[in-house]
Amino acid sequence: MDKKTTWSSIKTRQYDSTHLCVLSQRGRSQVFLRLPEALDPSGQEERRCRTGAFAGLCALILGLALGAVGCQQKAQSSPGVFGPGTQAYCLPAAHFVDQHGDPVNFASLKGKWLLVDFIYTKCPGPCELMTDRLTHVANDLKTDMGKNVEFVSITLDPQNDGPKQLRDWAQAQGAERAGWLFLTGTLQNVEEVMAPFKVKRRVESDGTIDHVIEVFLVGPDGHERRQYSPYEAAPKAIANDVMSLAS
Repeated sequence: MDKKTTWSSIKTRQYDSTHLCVLSQRGRSQVFLRLPEALDPSGQEERRCRTGAFAGLCALILGLALGAVGCQQKAQSSPGVFGPGTQAYCLPAAHFVDQHGDPVNFASLKGKWLLVDFIYTKCPGPCELMTDRLTHVANDLKTDMGKNVEFVSITLDPQNDGPKQLRDWAQAQGAERAGWLFLTGTLQNVEEVMAPFKVKRRVESDGTIDHVIEVFLVGPDGHERRQYSPYEAAPKAIANDVMSLAS
């Protein structure tokens, strides 16, 4: 993404959002749009739109998210804040390594409130934007960050993202702080953790990995409690919602 592209400049663009709910994987040249439940009860169908430039893609994603009306896939309590999209247990016993090289059993995170997202360090833009938004959420959580709520960012590109790459990424994004794990492991383990959230890892023919735009809130019981659209919900709104549930 052009470094001059900002949230304010993206938000000024308008796009038609009829019958679309922007929650799913998105690639640099493709946007995957999940259909509302009324049109697709199984939640498996997606429509694919191609865009010409990556800046246009970011604008399309955000414009659709901001303008979406009547999306019935999840109950929306406030802009960008959605109810759980699954009843599945979300903490399988998948083994990872964090940005400091320490082993992490994903199942061991049960008992904590977790904000989970999926990123990769060679991502051409959206992952930086998502992480930037989450750093603001972390700031708004203040002392609750790391104490009552932990962040877990899992790489979609474990072949290239080892502990060092994730640590460098976290430091560059201002996200290297207590209570925020950046995890890498095998492809099998990454996909095992993605499955309960109903998202999939996909790689395009040019090697680009599709982006997962949702951020998931998992409760201490290991079940999803919220989905957030960081492109629509203000960091303060996410932090307040998390704190209201975790208190």
